[in-house]
Amino acid sequence: MRSDVYRLTSSTVVKKGKADRLRLEAEASRFVALHTSIPVPAIYDFWEEGDGNAYLVMEYKEGEILQRKWRQLSPDQKMTVMRTLRRFVEELRVIPQPAPRGWIGSVSKGALYDYRISSQSAHGPFQNEDAYNDWRISTFSWFGTEHSPTGVRLQQLREEMPNDHRITFTHADITRRNILVSVTGEGADDVTITALLDWEQAGWRPEFWEAAKFMFGVDPTNDWIVLGRQEVVPGYDLELAREDELLFISGPPQ
Repeated sequence: MRSDVYRLTSSTVVKKGKADRLRLEAEASRFVALHTSIPVPAIYDFWEEGDGNAYLVMEYKEGEILQRKWRQLSPDQKMTVMRTLRRFVEELRVIPQPAPRGWIGSVSKGALYDYRISSQSAHGPFQNEDAYNDWRISTFSWFGTEHSPTGVRLQQLREEMPNDHRITFTHADITRRNILVSVTGEGADDVTITALLDWEQAGWRPEFWEAAKFMFGVDPTNDWIVLGRQEVVPGYDLELAREDELLFISGPPQ
């Protein structure tokens, strides 16, 4: 779900969208800017309209959308991008979670949006991963009611789900369209990530979720995914297989 973004001045842009989503983006962007060195647009203003929409004024960041530049990058430059993203993910994961630790939710301990789960509604917050996993399986209960073997499999999947992942801060939408880059030459060091954008889905989640979202909606043979799984979000194969099976049961999220 995209918002409308317009250049406001030489140094600012304004983003129009749903108030609850832009509020989450503003909170997360400010939080990340405070706790990491990740290049995030500064947030200058936020206000709501009476129709449920809002406006977010933020810093204009120089750079080109990576989605448009990716094919033009050399293999070494692509690796530079991946290693930078790995550093970003590592920075997010070491941010201490406000007490009591282990909860799942937004920066302000509220509900989350996640378009792998639903593009229409928020969910949470949850006291811990156990409660989150119970809820996650419950959202598929209709399919189990309609088809008993599916109901059995859903129960098996719930029993397989660990309840003790680290809960880490997660961008949850690291895609090429949300990354700005500057390319000044053909060398490996001539590409720089100038901004990581669109933090409205960010929040505290089980540590594997960054990998689940990195894979979401992209051909697994694409070199973006192949390199990303090696360099940015390795591991979590069992968790990703379970999430893919849940998507197979339900079809694309609504």
